[in-house]
Amino acid sequence: MKTILEVKNLTIEVGQEKIINGLSFSLDEGDILTILGPNGVGKSMLTKALLGLVPYQGQIEWRKKVKFGYLPQGLTQLSLKNLPLSVEDFFHLKTSDLEKVERGFRELGAEYHLIKDKKLGSLSGGQFQKVLFVWSNLTDPEVIVLDEPNSNMDIISQEKMYQKFHWLSQKKQATIILVTHDLNVIYKYSTSVLCLSHKFYCSLPHPKKIDIKLFSKVYEKPVRLYNHHLRGGK
Repeated sequence: MKTILEVKNLTIEVGQEKIINGLSFSLDEGDILTILGPNGVGKSMLTKALLGLVPYQGQIEWRKKVKFGYLPQGLTQLSLKNLPLSVEDFFHLKTSDLEKVERGFRELGAEYHLIKDKKLGSLSGGQFQKVLFVWSNLTDPEVIVLDEPNSNMDIISQEKMYQKFHWLSQKKQATIILVTHDLNVIYKYSTSVLCLSHKFYCSLPHPKKIDIKLFSKVYEKPVRLYNHHLRGGK
């Protein structure tokens, strides 16, 4: 595998506080990196730094001419309630290939035609999250950065989304960087894990071998795993 990202001695400050201090890790093409940790340790700031959206110290070196897709945290349909755009208008800003848009929704178990004429601000939280996910994948990015993309999604839609990540990684060699609190994703789909805590960092290349005790240490409280059983699934 070819290296697509090298991060060396990364430090991110907010005001006078060092949110990230001296972090180093690397990624290969096709990796699915899960970033884990409790609230307030800098997970979202890290993704923004990787995309050059916030100032930082240290080195972030991407392979040249990488094409990105990004689904940020905190963008909601309510923030767009006064924007006079339908879902179809929104997608027309990026592509005229509506067949590709429709296929993206089908892969999430949703039907584009049911929401295409709705205003963005009138969508439910789950519908809006699916719109953003499809939008982030329209240009066939080589790197997809997603900050808690499963918020407001039902369990079946979440599983279909994770299956899509896995397919992109395996078939397209896309690199996925995913911020989530869903530990089940790690064991089923992730190829590597980056743990951020208030006391330490750790980069783990074999997440399926991780002891749950480590996660309890990261979150500074007991952690348990629960399996999602999907009706009709394998």
